[in-house]
Amino acid sequence: MANIMTLKLKVDDNADFTSIEQRARKLVGSNKKNLSLFAWWDAVAKTGGPKEACSDETIACVTSYAVAQGSTYRVHVNDGRYDLFYGAPSGNFEELDKQMVADVHRHTKEAGFDNLQGG
Repeated sequence: MANIMTLKLKVDDNADFTSIEQRARKLVGSNKKNLSLFAWWDAVAKTGGPKEACSDETIACVTSYAVAQGSTYRVHVNDGRYDLFYGAPSGNFEELDKQMVADVHRHTKEAGFDNLQGG
C-alpha cells in the first residue's frame, strides 16, 4: 500500500453508506478526473466489494484488489469502520454507453451471465 495515500474521515455512527461515500469522495477531491470507487470494506458486516472479488472475504482481499486496480487513495472511515479505495481507471477510460450495453444483452438469459464479472 505504499503508493496509496490514506485519508481519515470521521462521520456520525448512524450515517448511511451513500452519505459516507459522498463525503469520502469530497475528501479525496471531487475534481479528480475519472475518480472511481474501486473497492470498499465494511468491518462491522465483515464484507466488502467488489462483490465478485471480495464479498465475505477480508480487508486483505479488498486491499489487494484495490492495489492491483491502481487505487491511489484510501479513505479510512471512523478508525476502520469502513475503508474505501479510489483511483482513476487506467488506459483510455470512457463511460459505457448504457443503452448500447442494454441492447447487446437484451436477449441473453440471466444464466448466460453467471460466470462473467460485471455481466
